[in-house]
Amino acid sequence: DEADASLWRAVEAGLGDPAAALARGAAEYRQRGERARAAAVLAEACGRFPANAGLWRRAGPLAGEQGDYSRARADLERATAIDPTDALAWQNLAQAQLALGDRAAARRSLKQAARLRPADAEIRRQLQTLDER
Repeated sequence: DEADASLWRAVEAGLGDPAAALARGAAEYRQRGERARAAAVLAEACGRFPANAGLWRRAGPLAGEQGDYSRARADLERATAIDPTDALAWQNLAQAQLALGDRAAARRSLKQAARLRPADAEIRRQLQTLDER
């Protein structure tokens, strides 16, 4: 539609930060409940900007919301490989791993997130919940 066309014209023109513009566009679609459209924008964005960890970090949870946990894990593994200091990517990776039944990997990912953000109560709570099971 016209909104998509405008977004891609801006990216093609190199206006501003194209990866950030695509991430914002995908976030807007997601907020409106248009998850498939958001996923399509992020897939294209990841293809065009494969070294952008933030795009992969956004694509992973969206894939998980759509029930594709293998894709979520792959996207988030890519994000953590590009930027191993991104605690949110590690935290989201743990959720995908847990959804796939890999508790040991989820524990390792949550521990990495906790090392990166030791004051984050949510990460500590998730790790404690995982350890209690």
